[in-house]
Amino acid sequence: MPNYTNAREAEAIRRTKMELQSLQSQASMRRHKTSETIGELTFYISSNINKDLLIYPDKVNPFKQKKMCTIM
Repeated sequence: MPNYTNAREAEAIRRTKMELQSLQSQASMRRHKTSETIGELTFYISSNINKDLLIYPDKVNPFKQKKMCTIM
């Protein structure tokens, strides 16, 4: 009969090491204050709004249908 306890323990150790590595990576990330980030984001959006293709789409759209359906 195989020893499943050692396999389970090995898997638990592997998962714990991966979780520890992930947490260390997250802890070392540089954080920014939300109050500062919101101001910078608002400034960026307002200064680049004219370049936004979702608000002001291109006049030339290659996917737009050229003609309407003549059957209807």
